[in-house]
Amino acid sequence: MTERFVGWGRTAPSFATRVVPRDMDELVSTVAAATPQRGILVRGLGRSYGDAAQNAGGTILDLTGWTRVIALDTSAATISVESGASIDQIMRLLLPHGLWLPVIPGTRQVTVGGAISADVHGKNHHARGSFGHHVLEIDLLTAQGELLTLRPEGTTAELFWATVGGMGLTGVITRATLSLTHVESSFFAVDTQRVPHIRELVEILSGGDDAYEYSVAWFDTATSGNSLGRAVLTRGRSARVDELPERLRDTALDLADEHQLALPGVLPRGLVNRLSARAFNALWFAKAPTRRDGEIQSVRQFFHPLDAVRDWNHVYGPRGFVQYQFVVPF
Repeated sequence: MTERFVGWGRTAPSFATRVVPRDMDELVSTVAAATPQRGILVRGLGRSYGDAAQNAGGTILDLTGWTRVIALDTSAATISVESGASIDQIMRLLLPHGLWLPVIPGTRQVTVGGAISADVHGKNHHARGSFGHHVLEIDLLTAQGELLTLRPEGTTAELFWATVGGMGLTGVITRATLSLTHVESSFFAVDTQRVPHIRELVEILSGGDDAYEYSVAWFDTATSGNSLGRAVLTRGRSARVDELPERLRDTALDLADEHQLALPGVLPRGLVNRLSARAFNALWFAKAPTRRDGEIQSVRQFFHPLDAVRDWNHVYGPRGFVQYQFVVPF
C-alpha cells in the first residue's frame, strides 16, 4: 500500500509502498522483488529528523513488529534481539536484572536497527563512544538475499563497520547482539551548572568531563556579547542505591511510567519564531540553578525530557523543522 512518509522534522514528504513482512521468508522475497530503480529501505519508529527513512517511489520495509528477545545472558551481560525492538522495550527488560545499555540516545522510541544504522550517540560519547561500539554481532540480509552474521573483528569486520552508521544502505539488519553494563539503580546523580558564556563552557567541558560518565550542555544560540552562548551544563553518573532517598530504594530498578503531556490537536502557525525562541531560551537559562550538585534524577529527567511531550515535533507547525548537527574545533 502506498503511503505518505515524513521524518521526525516533518519536512519533504514523499510516497512509498509500505511492506510489513511476517517472517524471514516474506522478508527475503520482499527484498528480492524490490525494483532496481528505487530499491528498498527499512524504516523503524520514524525518529530520524530528516528523510533518512523515506524512499520516494520505492518500498519501505517496516520491521517494527520484529521485537522478539532471542537471548538475555545476565552473567555475560549480553542481549540478542530482533532489530525492531525499541530502546524503551529493552530498558524495561534489563533494569530488573541490574543491567543497562552502555549508550542511550535522546529518546527511547528508537529501534535497535535504527540505532545501529545511524550509530546514535548518547551523553557519554566522550567516555563510551557511540552505540556501534557496543554491538557484538549483526545479522544482515543483503540485496542478494544472503543472510550474513557480522562481527566487529575478523573477516566480516569491514562490512560490519560499513553497516554501523551505514543508514541501511548495506542491507537489512534483522538481529543484533549487544553488550550491556551493570547498574544499581535507574536513577542518576547529576551536577548542574549555569555558565554565562560559550567560551567558559568550552573550557569547563574540555577540562572537567573526564570526571563524569555523562555530560551535555544546552546553550543559547539567540544571545550575543557578554552572554553569547550562555549555557546550562548537566553532568552525571549512574546513582548507587545508598545515594537514593529512602522512598526510592525499594524500587531503585523500576522504570516508572511517567505521565506524558499531549499537545493540542491544532497549534497556531508560527508558534516557534525568533521572538518566542529568545523568550523560551531566557526562561530556560533563568530557571536553571547557578550550581547544584548530586541531584537525583530519573531516566526521563536526565536522558529523555522531550519524551514527556507526545508529538513535540508538531510545535513547529505544518512546515516542520530542520535540525543541523555539526562539529566545530575548540
